[in-house]
Amino acid sequence: MEPLPGRRFIDGCVVFNGSKSVFYSGQVLEGKLNFELTSPLHIFAIDAVYLGAANVEWTEVQVETYNRVRRNKQLKYIGREEYFKYTQRLSQGPTVLEAGSHSIPLSYQIPFNCPSSFEGEKGQVKYSVTVYIIHHDGVTTDKIEAPFDVIDPMNLNTGSPDIKNPLVMEFDQMVGCQLFCVSKPLAVSVRLPAQGVCPGQSVPVAVAVRNSASVEITKILFQITTRERFRSQQPQSEYEPPEEVLAALRRGPVLGGANAEYVFPLDVPAFLAPNMEHCTLIDIGYFFKVKIKLSGCNEDMQDEAEICIGLVPLGETDLKNHPMPEKLPIGPLPDPNNQPPYTPSNTRTFTPSQSYQHDVQICPPGPIPYPVVANVADAPIFGSKNSPAGPFEIGFRAPDVSVNPTLPHPVPGYPYPGLPQGQAPPYSGLPQGQAPPYSSLPQGQGSYPTSQPSAPPPY
Repeated sequence: MEPLPGRRFIDGCVVFNGSKSVFYSGQVLEGKLNFELTSPLHIFAIDAVYLGAANVEWTEVQVETYNRVRRNKQLKYIGREEYFKYTQRLSQGPTVLEAGSHSIPLSYQIPFNCPSSFEGEKGQVKYSVTVYIIHHDGVTTDKIEAPFDVIDPMNLNTGSPDIKNPLVMEFDQMVGCQLFCVSKPLAVSVRLPAQGVCPGQSVPVAVAVRNSASVEITKILFQITTRERFRSQQPQSEYEPPEEVLAALRRGPVLGGANAEYVFPLDVPAFLAPNMEHCTLIDIGYFFKVKIKLSGCNEDMQDEAEICIGLVPLGETDLKNHPMPEKLPIGPLPDPNNQPPYTPSNTRTFTPSQSYQHDVQICPPGPIPYPVVANVADAPIFGSKNSPAGPFEIGFRAPDVSVNPTLPHPVPGYPYPGLPQGQAPPYSGLPQGQAPPYSSLPQGQGSYPTSQPSAPPPY
């Protein structure tokens, strides 16, 4: 690749170890910054910024009437939630990088309380690492960005005990074939072996029919559906797009006056079910729906129940039987209760040649960066699907809570808890209160959007 006119920086990229850009929450991200210089380059610093955030945004049309004149007004709903934003200095002090190829290792401990990556109709959860090569003037920068995906592993074996319990749905109705006929009972029982399933599984659906009437069951429809809910912060509102059918099974008919028992296999599609437990802006719920259609003028019977779709199946401890192993991260599932000590493998000294003006140390020795406090409430008071105790809540039918929960204690600055607001980190070499040279924000202004939407909230 030839450099652009006047540019000495070419072929810049971030390559993750293992050639996969997907990681588990709690896993160590490791990779290398590779680039090539056509001539020596004076630099001020090299910074790697790790960012994980959720954003929601949608627009609705509001009709206003003034003096009998109707006009449409667009109202914008937005929300943002950051799970981590960490800046790692990959170099120490100004120096000169020689012409040629360069490879600088980098690493970061992804927090355990990060939701899965997600791309929805009105919102998304995205993760990225961006490297800034800041030139000696402190203003000119070369930017290299690499997105990566995060999977928050949902283990059905360690969640709520209700996940292991069977799901039973009962239908009872008095039906008759004609207006003047005597109505007789019709009972249908539908049973799943557990309330938690995994992608790729074939779930046996047991159906027991006790039909004392002469009415025929024309068909029984089974569905697994998913629903999404997006919450905005400015102004506060919610949006729910239409549900999506993931799997469907149709069986029947069952003749009138018949008693029968059936077992139908319902295949759960192979996909990576996002776990959004630690996201307060986006909810994803999964539902098992049953619809029983009857002959004649009798009303159909239908019901639904919420189920949990996880990553690790019940009775298993690993993912060796997952239908999409090529989409999973490399390595075992991290255990939040047993975090092993980590020794950075990329702690080494970058040895410059004799023409370098200063020594540059890549990834100085020390513990791997890991946030102590995130800005997300980690333990909802109403329980969750991963909580060993508390009511069974998969996440979609949670009680109404504020999208901006008030924490019981002040959250210290991250990643420097003792640093006053607006003060520069001690290693940055910048005057106190000054924004980094590669930031596009005014001096002293943070990265979180605080401006109000252009349109006022609805009355």
